[in-house]
Amino acid sequence: MNFTGWATRGRNGMKLDLNRSALELHGDTARAIEVRVAGRRVLSLAADFAEPAADGVIRYPLPPAFGLTLRGCGELVVHAAGGGAELARAPVRSAVDPDGELRFTDAAGQAVVLNKWGHHSLTFADASAETVADLLRRTTEVFAQLTRFGLTPWIMGGTLLGPVRSGALLPHDDDADVGYVSAHENPADVALESYALQRFLEETGYTVIRYSATQMQILFPEEEGTEFHIDVFGGFYSGDMFMQPFHVRAPIPRDTFENLAEITIDGWPFAAPNPPERWLEANYGPSWRIPDAGHRFVTPPAAARRFDSWFGNTSQQVHFWDEHNQVNRDEPARPSAAARELLARAPRDATIYELAFGTGADLLHLAGAGHRVVGADFSPSAVAALTRRLGDAYPAVDLRQVDLGDRRQTLALAIAEARVVGPAHVFTANLLHVMTTDARRALVTLVNALLRRGGEWVVTFPTVPAPSLSNDDPTTWHLTVSQFRELVAAEPALEIRSVAVAGHTDRRIATVGVARKGGSS
Repeated sequence: MNFTGWATRGRNGMKLDLNRSALELHGDTARAIEVRVAGRRVLSLAADFAEPAADGVIRYPLPPAFGLTLRGCGELVVHAAGGGAELARAPVRSAVDPDGELRFTDAAGQAVVLNKWGHHSLTFADASAETVADLLRRTTEVFAQLTRFGLTPWIMGGTLLGPVRSGALLPHDDDADVGYVSAHENPADVALESYALQRFLEETGYTVIRYSATQMQILFPEEEGTEFHIDVFGGFYSGDMFMQPFHVRAPIPRDTFENLAEITIDGWPFAAPNPPERWLEANYGPSWRIPDAGHRFVTPPAAARRFDSWFGNTSQQVHFWDEHNQVNRDEPARPSAAARELLARAPRDATIYELAFGTGADLLHLAGAGHRVVGADFSPSAVAALTRRLGDAYPAVDLRQVDLGDRRQTLALAIAEARVVGPAHVFTANLLHVMTTDARRALVTLVNALLRRGGEWVVTFPTVPAPSLSNDDPTTWHLTVSQFRELVAAEPALEIRSVAVAGHTDRRIATVGVARKGGSS
């Protein structure tokens, strides 16, 4: 935690408790609030986000990124949402630059806010005119590529809402949203088309992260300082019902997307639904005209069931881990005992795989003896930071951005490594306990494929939760040894060779050795 004096009280009974990631205010009724640092709104919390506490106290859970982003010393101020009256304030003092001015910045010093998902965001309000113009230019280029692919793109989301409601981009928005309507009606065909579009965009040179079988995000890592991204959402019709994961399921007339309107944003023309009000009401509800910086999507169960079953979701928690890795990237490189022991056992012809390398402390050690090393992590910032750190000094290291819980991506990695000669020594630290059950199975299938060449898998994980357990903070989660045994038992070719639990640690870290039955480790 970044704070000294983690629990602090201020005026009007406000309490800030960063050990429990919570903000408490006196009151009988929850209301939408905004948190300000140095006069700047950094977080909005909707009324339905609050939890009633005892004795007339309203408790607002804070995103994990909040405590990682607040730096310096000063007063934190809470206002009613939408620029309303001040409600309370409290003094805070961070362990990071405790004598400096209070500010809300990322690890690079860039002023950020937390968006509706609780993650770092450089908003249009804080961006330069040149940066916003660059995003709009890039959006027109993405429009051109989607058109080349055979689709008809249009703006949506906040990129549509702002211009329709006020004639300008939303000041608290942080990306461009692009939609299209597939000609297919079968969800499987819609998904296949989206994957084909991803391959087309990647061949064109774009960096793409996929969030579901119909949603992807285009990043621009090649340009230093590029902070924004473009989200692309595929939609389709099932009868008269328009479906657009992750949220829209509504009877929008087809001609809304057949005779598109044109909306100009800062001089850049874009196609838009016609009339746009149909899509806006389907996405934001009937009150879409009322500004709400803390708006949260609550997808109706009937839509959520369909979308999750048809299209799933990938890259879960990627933004959390991006922020976590950025904050900890400058920590001294101290390899774990498990990594040191694995390296000591690995023969010269072994390939060492680290699955989820994070800040790279263990990978740097594993690469130090001249082995071929493959590192996989799904955090773009982790891959970029370690690539810069390695430079040209480690030619035998191959870093890859892989969602290790996505079976499609793990199978692709297994196929790519199938012809490699020599045993595989696989190392996975602090990953399994933050994955879903299905994601763990995908990872174990990958490990089983790699170990066909012989070798071992060394995996570590905490077996008890953190005292400040939170659904929003994966670092506080845990996995029991029994759960891990069940996971390995589901892969008949694998067996557990050793189990050690460090009883002297507060999280009781388990270190487990796994190999293929009948094989040598």
